[in-house]
Amino acid sequence: MLIPGKPNRAIVFYPNSGEEWDAANEKWREGTGTTEPKDFAEGIITNIRSIHTKYEQVAGLEKSNRPHIIVGGCCRTTPETITAIRSRVEQEFDSTM
Repeated sequence: MLIPGKPNRAIVFYPNSGEEWDAANEKWREGTGTTEPKDFAEGIITNIRSIHTKYEQVAGLEKSNRPHIIVGGCCRTTPETITAIRSRVEQEFDSTM
């Protein structure tokens, strides 16, 4: 459903852990990304805030007209990572959504 003044497409945001792949040794390089679920979730929140800020600045959208953002995780994320993301998103945005 289109809502006047609201973007008509959601943003899908599902980053990987940021770890680097060592192709020669066929393994992930330790310490190159964010594998701790709570740290990963904080990074997600930082990026969602950035997306919201850009939409407010560029499109002049009010908080109530922000685009929907679908959040998940790709390579090297786990069910624990997704649980941490959900918990953090609810904590940060449920009262403002």
